[in-house]
Amino acid sequence: MRSSRPVTAALLALVSLATAPAPASAQAPEDKARGRPAVASSVEPARPDGSGPCSEILCAAGKATDGRDDTRWGSAFVEEAWWQVDLGGPRQVDSVALTWHVARAQRYVIATSLDGGSFSTAANVTLTLSDAQIDELTASRHHTAATRFEARGARYVRVTSLERAPIVRDDGDVDRYGVSLWTASVFGPADDASPSGNGSVPVPPPTTATLPPAPPTPAGPALVSGLMRPFPVVRLKGRVTASGARIDLLSVRAPRNATIRVRCRGRSCPARVRRRAGGRRRIAELHRALAGGTVVTVLVTRPGSYGKYTRFVIHRGRPPARTDRCLRGSARRPVRCPAA
Repeated sequence: MRSSRPVTAALLALVSLATAPAPASAQAPEDKARGRPAVASSVEPARPDGSGPCSEILCAAGKATDGRDDTRWGSAFVEEAWWQVDLGGPRQVDSVALTWHVARAQRYVIATSLDGGSFSTAANVTLTLSDAQIDELTASRHHTAATRFEARGARYVRVTSLERAPIVRDDGDVDRYGVSLWTASVFGPADDASPSGNGSVPVPPPTTATLPPAPPTPAGPALVSGLMRPFPVVRLKGRVTASGARIDLLSVRAPRNATIRVRCRGRSCPARVRRRAGGRRRIAELHRALAGGTVVTVLVTRPGSYGKYTRFVIHRGRPPARTDRCLRGSARRPVRCPAA
């Protein structure tokens, strides 16, 4: 889906929030973030098969400030992700407009900094949408939330997601991807020049609530370098039913020093699926009828190498949907597979 709609809606919303009534000929407020460089804690990678809407280039942080609302930044599928823009120097700021994708933050913090190291909280936001707003967001893939706060001097503006909004599918299952911004705009009063004429902005007293600098991305195990050999194989056999699927065989073949974990989420799941060592393993607990909406995830891990992540979503009246990715070392969060 691509949209060519301008970001006028966000700008007009902020005009009403941030300025007094003005003559019809008055110019729209300056978006101080537009065209400025941005960074983020992560970027949603391309899928292993090359499909999907994102990659490190297509969903880079700078897509949220490129002046278009048909390009976006998307994070990795993590709970806490942040996005940050450099305004190029100290500016006066008092409001931020964020145009979220369906994959959005439900709770987030807007924070500012003059040096890029010490951040002060400008606003804590809970994005609560009505059913009608969610329906509109699902159709348009765009929802703009404008937040106003006391004017302050800032060079860096950061948005940190604290909790991702659940995305409820038609079958009732809930997905949580990352968070994604089509556009992030920053507004504020005119930047008053200092007596010396250097254009610097007076620094307001810091607020008592502060947001520490984002920690560096944790490094994975030092020895993780390539795919597990032989690479695990996951097989699923059965038949489609009107209510879901009847699983006749779920098997995993993996090196003997690997660990196999299987998760099942849904009302028809067994009470427990035991962990197994590698080898040729039949997951007999799941040889049963599974209702539509059930999610089965297979994780094969071994310290020091990339393992296998396979996810099946059971559907009514059609074959299960399968996703294959990799796992880095002993981690349980899927990542893009490295080159073989």
